Amino acid sequence: MTIRLILTTIILMIAGFGVNAQIPLAGIYEGADKNMAASRNMYVVLDFINGTPDFTQQFTTKESTFKVLPKDFMNAKKLSKVFAGTKAPGFSRYRTKVLLSNWEEMKITNPRLKNGIVICDWEDTYNRKGKCAILRLPNDSITIYGLSALDPSISPDGLRLELVKSLLPAGTQQLPTLTVEATAKAKEDFTTDCKGTIEKLDKMKESTPVQDKPATPSASEATAKTDAPLPVLWREDGPTLYECKTNDKDGKGNFKTNASLDFWGDETVVSGQDIACREYYKLTYDNGHIDEGEYIYYGHQEGNKVIFSHRYDSLKGGYYNGTPKTEKLDTPVVLTATPDSKGLVFNGRTYIRTY
Repeated sequence: MTIRLILTTIILMIAGFGVNAQIPLAGIYEGADKNMAASRNMYVVLDFINGTPDFTQQFTTKESTFKVLPKDFMNAKKLSKVFAGTKAPGFSRYRTKVLLSNWEEMKITNPRLKNGIVICDWEDTYNRKGKCAILRLPNDSITIYGLSALDPSISPDGLRLELVKSLLPAGTQQLPTLTVEATAKAKEDFTTDCKGTIEKLDKMKESTPVQDKPATPSASEATAKTDAPLPVLWREDGPTLYECKTNDKDGKGNFKTNASLDFWGDETVVSGQDIACREYYKLTYDNGHIDEGEYIYYGHQEGNKVIFSHRYDSLKGGYYNGTPKTEKLDTPVVLTATPDSKGLVFNGRTYIRTY
């Protein structure tokens, strides 16, 4: 065997290992929140499989269509040209506003999976560099810690970034979420010592890569690895109520969670989906900030799980001829029972029956 052939074989083997080690996280994400002091807006595109072009190649007009961001958030004339013409595993643009606006654009590189958390390197348009940690949350959202050169008080740490478009190849299984307990612990560690926690994770042995498998409806399945039978969701002679009341902490501070689920049978809104579930949650922070949401999900039971494929945003409203305007979820959300079959696990929260 010639030296050239040997080198070619080695290169092909290394390339093959690189493909197997790809992290199945790819999508376009938007996030926005505000409290009495500041507002935060962020746009992130990640493609850890194929890479993504920089923003100057994606946005060429003054305004674009977004889900939660202002139309001019990616104004082509105001985008930095530092990364123009390049391609990377990810890019982000962030704005925080108190009295004045602070902007950041980042190139995200070198993703590696450490203990279920993705660690990446980043550099900004001023050639400052650092590391960040990406947590995949239930319902296809993510949050990122450390992706900023700003003070933590005005950084995007802990901002929930909602998936608005999946870029995963068809049939690719998504990166699993951590358990509820592991997610809460990770958020607490990042909030207490972001850089130290990232460095500690980065020194760990890289996790076994997640291999491509047929896609399954399991957006929050990893948060409740149980096959226990479901409790009674609703009664014909009256309603039931499941509640979640906890005290938690994230990048925005300490907060109280008050959430509830109730169910009924309805197969008139979405064909083939005969179970309706109303989810209401209110997160009240010590600083007065409130995150609130109310959704109605439509799905069907498969074994000991309920698979919800469609969702209606009750707070935004909207009707088609008297029928709630629903959206089809890119990845269905899964409802499971707690191991004792008395409670429910849904969207990363554990609920107990109170009525």
